Amino acid sequence: MTIKCETLRAKDGHPVPVLRSERGVRHLGSLYSGRYAAFVWGKKWLSDRTENLILFGMGDCQILLEAADKVPGKVLVLEPEDKVYQAMKSSNLYKKAVKNKRIHIFSMAELPALEKEVKDLLDDDWVERTMLSMHPGYVGWYEDELARLQQICQTVCDDITFMRAPLKRFMAAMISNQIQNFRIMEQGVPLARLKKDWDADIPVILVSAGPSLEKNIEELKRVEQRALIWCVDAALPTMLAHDIVPDLVASVDAGKDLACFADPRSKEIPVLASSNTRTEFLTSNQAPKIWGYDHEQIRMMQKRAGIPEAQVPYYLGVSTAMYASAVELGAKKLILIGQDLAFADSGASHVAGRDESAYPVEKIETEGYYGGTVWSRMDWMEFKKWFEKMMDRYPGVKVINATEGGVHLEGSTRETLKQVCDALPSKKHAFRNRLESADNQIHPEEGMKMEEQMYRCGEDIKQIRQWGYHKTFFEEDYRQIPVMDMVLSYMKIVDAEREERFEKALDFVEDQLQKGGFLA
Repeated sequence: MTIKCETLRAKDGHPVPVLRSERGVRHLGSLYSGRYAAFVWGKKWLSDRTENLILFGMGDCQILLEAADKVPGKVLVLEPEDKVYQAMKSSNLYKKAVKNKRIHIFSMAELPALEKEVKDLLDDDWVERTMLSMHPGYVGWYEDELARLQQICQTVCDDITFMRAPLKRFMAAMISNQIQNFRIMEQGVPLARLKKDWDADIPVILVSAGPSLEKNIEELKRVEQRALIWCVDAALPTMLAHDIVPDLVASVDAGKDLACFADPRSKEIPVLASSNTRTEFLTSNQAPKIWGYDHEQIRMMQKRAGIPEAQVPYYLGVSTAMYASAVELGAKKLILIGQDLAFADSGASHVAGRDESAYPVEKIETEGYYGGTVWSRMDWMEFKKWFEKMMDRYPGVKVINATEGGVHLEGSTRETLKQVCDALPSKKHAFRNRLESADNQIHPEEGMKMEEQMYRCGEDIKQIRQWGYHKTFFEEDYRQIPVMDMVLSYMKIVDAEREERFEKALDFVEDQLQKGGFLA
C-alpha cells in the first residue's frame, strides 16, 4: 500500500496529518477542535483504573496530551507511519508532548527500545492497570505493525504468567535470602571483574542434572584441568558419588534442597551464587563465591559501590545461570552434558536421586537429540527456547551438545563426551588461582558502600510508607530506589488490588529488613 502524507490546518490552528492511499483518506485528528475530540475519546476509553497507556498511533498528538492529563503513569506511543512521525516532529503539540517526561514516542525504527519500555513497565506489576489502545484514525490500516505491538505485549504477559507459579512458591524466600545473604555478598568475586584477562580458549563443560548424565559421567575423569567443569547443584551429588569434584558448583535457587550439599566436599567447591542462594549453604561453604547477574536492586547497589555488574542475564534455573556466566566471561567453547530437557525412555526426569516423572504434567512431543521425537514439558521447552536464542545471539560461541540424549538444541553441534575429551587442549587452567587473586575480589571499601546502601533501604522503606501509593509511583522516580525492587517483586505474588498489594509488600520487606538487622 502506497501512502502519502500531508498536513492540514485545523480550525483551532493546529496541524492535522492526513494519509491518502488507494484504500481512502484518513484524518488523524479533528479539523475542528482536536482537543475536544481527544477529550471525547478519553472520556469513552480511559477508566479510573487506567494508570498507564500503550497507544498505537500518535495522530495529531492531541490524544497523547489528553491521556497525560487523565493517566497518572506512563503514555508509551508507537507511530507506525514514518511520514507522520517526521511531519509532526516540528509541531508545537509534539514538542509539548515530548516535554512531558511521562510521554514516550517511538517510531517503528525504535521498536526494540519500545519493547524494553513495555517489558519494564509490565514487569513492575502493572499488567491489569495498563491499557493497550489504538488511535481511531489508524483503525483498519497498519495491521502488521499493530500485530507486532500486540505481540510484544502478549510475549511479556506470557512470560509473567509462566513465572507466576515459581514466583509464588519462592519469592518470599528470595527476598529473605537477599537480605540475609547481603553481608556475605560484601566479599567474593564479581563475575564482571573476573572476566578481565580471561583465557577465552579454555573450554567450559556445563553439567546439568538430566537423566542422560549417568551415560557419560565417567568420561569427565579424563578432563584433568584441560577444561573447566561447572555443574548445577542438583548434579553435584552424582558428580561426587563418582569422585568427580567440579571446578565450580552453581546454585542460584532460593528453595534449593540442602541435601545437594550433604557431602562435606561440597563446602570446598567454589560457588556461582546470587542473592537468592540458600543462606545456609553460603554460610557453610568455605570456598570463593562468584557473584553473577542479579536482581535490579543488587545491580544498582553494585554500580553505586563501584563494583562492576554482570551484563548477560540468565533465565529461570541454574543451568541458564552457568551458561550466561560462561558467555559473560568470554568463553569460546561450551560443552553441554546432562542438558536433556526431556524425559528419558524410562520416564525419569533427572539423574538418579531426583525424579519428577510421577507428577501430573502435560507432555510435549519435540525433536530429539538423535532425531525422532522425545517427550518434554512446558517449562523445559521454555529453557530450550532460551538456549537457542543465546546461541543465535552469540554466534561466536561454539556450543557442543554432548548430552547424548534429550531434546535437539538448534544451533549446537552434536558430539559424544568421549570425542570432546579426546580433542581437549593440553594446556591446564588455573581457575582457582584466579578466584583467589586479590585483584579479582570485592575491595573492603566497596563492601562498606554496599552495606551502607542496605541500611539506606531501611530508611527508604519508611519514607515510601509516608509517601503512600500515588506519590511513590507517580511523583517519585521509584525505579532509582533500590528497596522498591523487593517491594515490586513481592507485590507480584499477592492476590489483591494493586494498592493493597503495595501495602502488604511494604510490611513484608520492612519485616525482613528488621530481621536482617538493617532497620533502625
